[in-house]
Amino acid sequence: MVDFASMWQPWGGAPDDDILVRFGLPEHAFYKRLANILIRGRARLTPYRARALGELCEQKLSISAHP
Repeated sequence: MVDFASMWQPWGGAPDDDILVRFGLPEHAFYKRLANILIRGRARLTPYRARALGELCEQKLSISAHP
């Protein structure tokens, strides 16, 4: 999940369809799980990459909370 998100982070995240096909999750659930992984420090990432993915999660979750 972290590798997949890292690959797509420079482009603002993966397309919703790719997330659904690969993980069986809607976009909101994917980014919520990813945020939990990052918060718990389960991913071995550089501080820059962890911050970038955290910001992506915040962006995606705030967008999905305000349709």
